[in-house]
Amino acid sequence: NYTKADIEMIRKGQGNRCWYCGADLALTGEHIDHFVPVSKGGTNDPGNLRLACPACNLSKHDHSPQEWSGRLL
Repeated sequence: NYTKADIEMIRKGQGNRCWYCGADLALTGEHIDHFVPVSKGGTNDPGNLRLACPACNLSKHDHSPQEWSGRLL
């Protein structure tokens, strides 16, 4: 499980920007994304979490980074 402190550390590490598109999360809002989806073996460990803008997270849905055509490909 993760804590609010974990999310704040992730936010700082990402510069308060979406992991995928770089949008300013202060303007777009944020979703907590499981980089490797739980449905594909990912965990709630903070190392598997990214902050994403709603558009990217909803687009990525339960796809792995390799399946999704976001910034990573």
